[in-house]
Amino acid sequence: MMNADEMTGYPSIDKPWLKYYSKEFINKPLKKCTVYQNVYTSNSEHMSDIALIYFNNKISYKELFNNIEKYAKAFTAEGIKKGDIVTLCLPNVPEAVYMFYALNKIGAIANMVHPLKSGNEIKLAINDTKSKLLVMVDNAFKEVDPIAADITAQKIVVVSAGDSMPLPLKLGYKAKCGKTINYSEDNKYVSLDTFAKQSKKIKNLTDVKTSGNDTAVIMYTGGTSGFPKGVELSNNNFNRMVFQQKATAKHFGAGDKMLTIMPVFHGFGLCSSVHMPLSYGITTILIPKFDSKEFYKLMSKYKPNHVFGVPKLWKALMNDKKIQGMDLSFMKYIVSGGENMKDGLEEEINKFFEQHNCYYKLKKGYGSTEAVAGTTLSDDNCNEIGSIGIPLICNDFKIVKPETEEELDYYQEGEICISGPTIMKGYLNNKEETAHALRVHADGKLWYHTGDSGYMTKDGLIYYTDRLSRMYVSGGFNIYPPRIEKIIETNSKVEQCAVVGINHPYKDIKVPQAYLILKPGEQLDEKLIEEISSVCRQNLDMHHQPFKFVQVSEFPTTKVGKTDYKALEKLSEEDKVKVKRR
Repeated sequence: MMNADEMTGYPSIDKPWLKYYSKEFINKPLKKCTVYQNVYTSNSEHMSDIALIYFNNKISYKELFNNIEKYAKAFTAEGIKKGDIVTLCLPNVPEAVYMFYALNKIGAIANMVHPLKSGNEIKLAINDTKSKLLVMVDNAFKEVDPIAADITAQKIVVVSAGDSMPLPLKLGYKAKCGKTINYSEDNKYVSLDTFAKQSKKIKNLTDVKTSGNDTAVIMYTGGTSGFPKGVELSNNNFNRMVFQQKATAKHFGAGDKMLTIMPVFHGFGLCSSVHMPLSYGITTILIPKFDSKEFYKLMSKYKPNHVFGVPKLWKALMNDKKIQGMDLSFMKYIVSGGENMKDGLEEEINKFFEQHNCYYKLKKGYGSTEAVAGTTLSDDNCNEIGSIGIPLICNDFKIVKPETEEELDYYQEGEICISGPTIMKGYLNNKEETAHALRVHADGKLWYHTGDSGYMTKDGLIYYTDRLSRMYVSGGFNIYPPRIEKIIETNSKVEQCAVVGINHPYKDIKVPQAYLILKPGEQLDEKLIEEISSVCRQNLDMHHQPFKFVQVSEFPTTKVGKTDYKALEKLSEEDKVKVKRR
């Protein structure tokens, strides 16, 4: 570490953030193993401890590994081998955890896909990866069935959210949802029970030679462009993220409980809220679908010590009248990530917890799927309001001029670049986008260009300022206006489309608003609105559905003639000809 007088002005050389870490972590060698091996070796001596809780169903570590073994054998019996890709289209259910580790155990790759994606988006993720098998939750059936004949997966395993529930709840779930899921077992569809029985065909699994650099997971993201790209993440990426989080999460301990609200098909959920707690013997409470109205029940029932969430979640907690009367002293590690906080919210959250006997301040994190979700995190000794924390211990950071890659001095704003062991292997089947995101700089290191702007202080704290591209985050989900524009412009009556995020009139989220320039003689009537909406529903997930359509004669422009999206956000009511709300 350098003192202030010795600092070069180049954060990537000075590394001022290291002063917050103990020598134990700075010098500790990193494990080189698979994600399955990491969890298994970490828990081999306390198999009776509870690994997962799902609707009161307590699953021990012994049961966890027995189920992993069962599904590893079932995948093997189905012909899945090292390097094969299987798409898991599942919410936070135990089967998602079992199958993720089961695939890893046999050297196969899990392609994690949002179960609420449109059928076309699910098809893209399956076919782009050439997945040999699809495992999907039952309520995705209505989207998957129309595209089932057009996917590379030869078989579809149907998992019910009720499969791992205690018997009374399972029967209730099937009575409620069974009628809406209409499929018969044939050569294409099989139930989870039928699939699991195949495990009996395999007496002993053959040891598979694997390495830490082998791809473990593929997760789809729009990145800076908004168009789906498969992010390849290795075993090392995941395990080193877990190691890094432990260096700042000083309050973790075996027997603790983690409330896992973030979804497993998201890096934040799969790595930070599942793989990380299981790697340290922490009980993971799985919630398949979060409902803010149920927050009190979850908190009072389980008394979780650790909760990771987005700002929207913490606001829901503070607004819950029942929680306002709770003693929250059981909470000791509270992390917010996924999107930037509004001014003043962080102070409100910290004050709320202090008033409820929890004296641990909110930790903030920052990251992306390309870096296994997390790249910075607040530490107890460097938790400043507005900051997104310090670089995680194995990461190098620099702020550069986007045009030249020249590293900037402290407090100067530019593009955030990251180098380190959690950075992705690349985008699957997309060399061009990989080359754009991963670049070797003059220092000889490979750097990931985040597309975000920010700056660093001399104490090593990072401050996020904006997105260099037009993507915005709403409710923890990345929203890509170019993706929406492209779909809308397929309509023959639309000349040009521009989409911006606007504040929802009664929800604390941003929603897409589509401004349309129509071809001469066309008007935005109800028929045209339905035409466009129908195409959007077919090709975009629920978070990308336009909330409003607005017809305008022209778009405001910048001085260089480009569409001024900031001006569009402020467009007055007088400029609006037709509005549609969903």
